[in-house]
Amino acid sequence: MTKIIRLEDGTKYVANLKKDIKVYAAPVNPPNTGSIYTDGTDLYTHATKTHGYQFYKYEWSMWQGSEDKIIPVTKDEAIRFLESVSDDYNGFPDADDLEELKEYGIDLAEETA
Repeated sequence: MTKIIRLEDGTKYVANLKKDIKVYAAPVNPPNTGSIYTDGTDLYTHATKTHGYQFYKYEWSMWQGSEDKIIPVTKDEAIRFLESVSDDYNGFPDADDLEELKEYGIDLAEETA
């Protein structure tokens, strides 16, 4: 799935689920095993030439009749999303996740209080 995303200054980039970096993957439950985790939201980042890393959410569902969506978000919205899913499943974020997120300018472990 791809989507052209236009930034406020008129420049654009192409969000591409196959080529961009998945920063967060929602838990997935295979079909026919119950209804939990049959939809979710993943977070991706796209490295642009002049605007650094741009973030977008991918909302997906296994339910028939629902459409998947790519939604651009700001870096602050991406950080709030990651904070909201912290410890969501499998111990996200672990030490490796935290280090990887720093590459994209996000430090979830930094205390600001």
